[in-house]
Amino acid sequence: MKRIDWRKAAAFSLALCFAASLAAQGGAGGPGGAMPGAGPAPGSPGTGVPDRSGGTSSGPGARTGSDISAIESLGSWLETSREVSRFLSVRDRLLAAAVPAIEAGAPAEAFRIRLREAAAKGASPETAAEALEADAARWTALARSLGPEWPTASKSAAFYVSVALAMRNGIELEAVTGVAGLARSGKASPERAAAALTAAATLRASIALSPAEAGRAALAVAASRLRVGDFDELAGLGERAARSLVSPFLFLAALESTLGSGGTLKDLERRLFP
Repeated sequence: MKRIDWRKAAAFSLALCFAASLAAQGGAGGPGGAMPGAGPAPGSPGTGVPDRSGGTSSGPGARTGSDISAIESLGSWLETSREVSRFLSVRDRLLAAAVPAIEAGAPAEAFRIRLREAAAKGASPETAAEALEADAARWTALARSLGPEWPTASKSAAFYVSVALAMRNGIELEAVTGVAGLARSGKASPERAAAALTAAATLRASIALSPAEAGRAALAVAASRLRVGDFDELAGLGERAARSLVSPFLFLAALESTLGSGGTLKDLERRLFP
């Protein structure tokens, strides 16, 4: 099979994106090539998409050297790595999904982690591509919301992977950015923020919280004095409450009140099951 020169491919992709942007300015799709009724295309002028350098993107020309390097490295890995050789047939599709997310500031390593997981589970190329496309959209939105400063590069990939799982299970972007904001202002770790979001997603499944309620639960857990090691026990309380027919409304009210006043899980248990 002929090897692909990813440096040339990235440059060619950049040229195509720029040409498409120029052609779309006068087309039926409207400015930036957006479909009628859609918002501005990602990276189009005026969208203020943050890049990893701390500036703003104003189109394909704003792609940074680090972006190009990360894209080239990921493309080469998709082509040559034995770990993900089962996905060779969809590598161009995977790379196309990854490019806008990486340009927005998402870590390329997050894609490698997810693809290794998919390969380990024996996922089909089509299934892996669909999952990565969905996660790439989440990561693009998340990177634009968080900006380049947090999490730090060494913790970014793990955080993004954990957040994507929480979002797949009903946690909304607004809740993610709220929890991240708490972590940043309180100098808490990305690991704690991700664990709080995971705990809220688990509670949503066990006691049928709505997405908005799950977001409130995530904020309450993140701001609490609970240790990360307590979060599994909290999920157990949610399951017990569901079996006892405690309504989601009452459970959330007890959770917010107890944790908001500095209470413990024992305090929450006594309140739920007097």
